Amino acid sequence: MSVPVLPGLSALVADHPYIICDIWGVLHDGEVAFPLAVDALCRARAAGAMVVLVTNSPRPAQRVAAQLSAFGIDQTAYDGLITSGELTRHHLQAHFTGQRFFHIGPDEDRDTLAGLDLVEGADSDDADVLVATGLFGPDLDAHAALIAPAARKGVPMLCANPDRVVRDGGKIFICAGAVADVYEDMAGRCGGWASLRRRLMRPAIKFSAQKPDNQ
Repeated sequence: MSVPVLPGLSALVADHPYIICDIWGVLHDGEVAFPLAVDALCRARAAGAMVVLVTNSPRPAQRVAAQLSAFGIDQTAYDGLITSGELTRHHLQAHFTGQRFFHIGPDEDRDTLAGLDLVEGADSDDADVLVATGLFGPDLDAHAALIAPAARKGVPMLCANPDRVVRDGGKIFICAGAVADVYEDMAGRCGGWASLRRRLMRPAIKFSAQKPDNQ
């Protein structure tokens, strides 16, 4: 049985009018965009498809959209954008309003937490929830020492980026998912990559179920 060779993504639109597409490694590599992939999405939309982009980025959707724009990927290529960071914000606001959080990650990720009705704790064991968006340095052992007191108290962790590593251009960087693995081994309570991936796909599927003329 031969495998058909398709002329492009747009050839699938008649039978598959909703496309959920990853971003990192598919549309860009952290340094440059992949023009052929972007063009394929544009052609699919022109053929009638609805395109929803999803990403494990721990940052809000607005910031990721700005990053895409800087790569030359504008909204002619997609209809919707869902990020792990945006879902993390919604989860924190829905379940931890007024409570204390402890952030694990670089300062550049703090916009994920900006404007939420939460209080930042000074130490990990002084928090009601840990929020891991990334690493503040390359040493995982240092992170383990920082979060060990919270693990002993059974404080839950929400991992805003379930990726363990990411390739940025030609370099490999450790991501928050690696910290979540360490914490899960310690405490057994972490909203790790599997649960967050499910939370990422559900709104993407829900968005895709909308009719384009109802947006």
